[in-house]
Amino acid sequence: MEDNNRNLNEILESIDEIRHLSELIEYRSKDMKGATADEILNKVIHPTLDDLELYLRYYGKPGIPERELKDLVHAWIEAQMIV
Repeated sequence: MEDNNRNLNEILESIDEIRHLSELIEYRSKDMKGATADEILNKVIHPTLDDLELYLRYYGKPGIPERELKDLVHAWIEAQMIV
């Protein structure tokens, strides 16, 4: 990733993909009507963030420009909504 000192939230804010990630989380939790916040957190949110972080560690090479990082994250989110 461009800056190893930034956390995932900071990266998502800087590339303006937080709303898009929220859409993915909503998509993944659509069949969880009646689930508790803890269930959604542990079964949807944490696994999604873990997957994205792992993906970025592998594909987000040091020094990657912000635009490429945005494209990388955007494409990953879109692909996750198809699965």
